[in-house]
Amino acid sequence: MDSREILPETETLRFLLDSKSVDTQITGNHSTIERFLRYNSHDDFEYVRTPDTVDAEILNDIEAYRVEKSPEENRQIIRWDSGGDTIHAGRYIPEIYERWVNEVDWKEPEVGADDLELVDLFSELIRRKDRYVDILVTSNPSILKNRRLLEYQIRHHRQGRMHVMTPSEASELAGIYMRRNNDFIFYSRHDRVSTYEIDFTLWYWALPRVFIQHFHADEYISSMLDRFESLLIGIDKLGEQYYRGTGNHTDLLTRYHFNNGISLLTGICDVLALHTRDKYNLQIPDKDTNLRTGGHPLLKELRNHNQKAWQHAQDHHEIIELLHTVRNDIIHQSGIIKRGPGFSFREHSETIEWQSQTIWMDTLDKDDRERFRKYYVQIDDPVQEYDPVTRWGVFTSYEGSPSINRHTQIEPYRFLKQATKELAEFADEYLRLLGHPNRLKTSADSGSVKKSDVKRIAEHGLFPLLDDIDPRDIP
Repeated sequence: MDSREILPETETLRFLLDSKSVDTQITGNHSTIERFLRYNSHDDFEYVRTPDTVDAEILNDIEAYRVEKSPEENRQIIRWDSGGDTIHAGRYIPEIYERWVNEVDWKEPEVGADDLELVDLFSELIRRKDRYVDILVTSNPSILKNRRLLEYQIRHHRQGRMHVMTPSEASELAGIYMRRNNDFIFYSRHDRVSTYEIDFTLWYWALPRVFIQHFHADEYISSMLDRFESLLIGIDKLGEQYYRGTGNHTDLLTRYHFNNGISLLTGICDVLALHTRDKYNLQIPDKDTNLRTGGHPLLKELRNHNQKAWQHAQDHHEIIELLHTVRNDIIHQSGIIKRGPGFSFREHSETIEWQSQTIWMDTLDKDDRERFRKYYVQIDDPVQEYDPVTRWGVFTSYEGSPSINRHTQIEPYRFLKQATKELAEFADEYLRLLGHPNRLKTSADSGSVKKSDVKRIAEHGLFPLLDDIDPRDIP
């Protein structure tokens, strides 16, 4: 989903769940949608679902709305009991949906009349109240693949936008909303819903340890974990700007958090190098101590002391070099992140704008742009299933492959999330290869900070990088 003005003054998020598609994603294996559904009891969230029959108990516990259709009057009444907002009248004109199915050039898989009826009903339910935002949460590929075209088709003559999200996107938004309000509560579910609350400091102390488990306390490793804490705070702050829309009100802070995040990422690489130098008692000056390729002395020495760790660094050199290229432009050149000229794409017969702050590659120094292209093409970065953008945030067409040239635009929020995920995975494995034990396995679950808090975040937390974490892997 592109950048949306959701968060500035929002006090309540209401999530309309597409029961049929969401039910298929509930596996009982700590999926993102299951974590998200547990927050049904949160004071600032309202959940209501479509009246489809579902198998998952956690979904059955959420109230389904009731529909009374009156085709002769071209309207329908939607009712539910919770929230005090129980009756809605909306249009119901089946002939329109059948016509749209045939007249609009939809992407595959094409939407059907039932899909259009659901999205149109959601559009009718959108409240025109200040400080309330409605989100349609679905796993239906027909709706998600066509969500911008659906928004254009249904909402382009009306005020306001129509937010259609995947469960992962809705979970991410809910987590950002909570932490921006200094809310660090967990909702878990076994026989009943229970809650557990921590604070800002403990959340950001424990969160890096979900991803980095192989370490022991020394000066450089502690410094690395400190940088990861700051980096994860920055991702949240950058995400907050993403869900505040585009313009001068978010441009400056987007640039600030992105630039700071890149500096922290390259700093993590440097402290890993310094730790390696001290571990093997290598006589290399600080200024020459890094994990970069191209004749730098540390990797030459590492090959003699630890072949596996050296190979691991070689296998990930393109990410390390890519991040240092971006840092070079931020620190030593004109500064990489300038708002791009805007991005639009064709939805067959319609041209639809994509809203986002962007890195415009034309602002990079020419040599840095070529270095960026050189290392980027070595990274596996597929186009996302429902958006014209890659995991690293490179804009492209749905059918095309990403390319780097002076006109390329990159979304900083996606870029920083993916870079952090990749570097955390690299760092944890690198430290394991250096001989560090899994600290969570050897630590006692006692004191003011417990390893059970790390596991609780992995199992119940709403944070974008947790989607690929299986909490059963946390000791």
